[in-house]
Amino acid sequence: VAIMPTNPFRDFLSILFRAFYRIEVSGQENIAKAGPNAIIALNHVSFLDAAVALSILDKDPVFAIDHDIAQRWWVKPFLKLTRALPLDPTRPLATRSLINAVRAGDSLVIFPEGRLTVTGSLMKIYDGAGLIADKSGAMVVPVRIEGLEATIFSRLTRAQVRRRWFPKVRVTILEPVRLAVPEEVKGKARRQAAGTALYQIMSDLVFRTTRTDRT
Repeated sequence: VAIMPTNPFRDFLSILFRAFYRIEVSGQENIAKAGPNAIIALNHVSFLDAAVALSILDKDPVFAIDHDIAQRWWVKPFLKLTRALPLDPTRPLATRSLINAVRAGDSLVIFPEGRLTVTGSLMKIYDGAGLIADKSGAMVVPVRIEGLEATIFSRLTRAQVRRRWFPKVRVTILEPVRLAVPEEVKGKARRQAAGTALYQIMSDLVFRTTRTDRT
């Protein structure tokens, strides 16, 4: 049974994406399987991705927002409507706040690439994102957004993609997984291992949700 969002802003986004982008969401039940404090890890194709994430969840999450992006004027109104914490690779304290939020029972929406794709495929994954999943012990729910990379809100050029105002958007949510980092790995090596483990989850997501029946 689908639960309708109760937050008016989430409700509005949900209607907006259904009306204009004909959004199709598969695997929604996988979010509930992850428990109350899941880490929702999405690929990052456009500036609308956070809004899509909010529209598919049935409770208000905490957003891990790239520190530099959070400073932009057009992002600030969105930050006022949601709970967002900066993700700054140079400040361990910011990472600790995010870990504590997840441990306290919040779901966390995170874009492990930290920035929009400029290639159309997966970019380098921030180790900090992996560290949050590792230290919080929460399940990771891999989510792929497809379609928004064709809008004017993406970083892809006209040479890379055919631009459309309202392309069809597909969101695929896979089963939750736990980050596998060996117990004996410590310190900086553990941070890197967590980043690598999260990259593996995200690249597996892209592989499993890519149609292989065409060239």
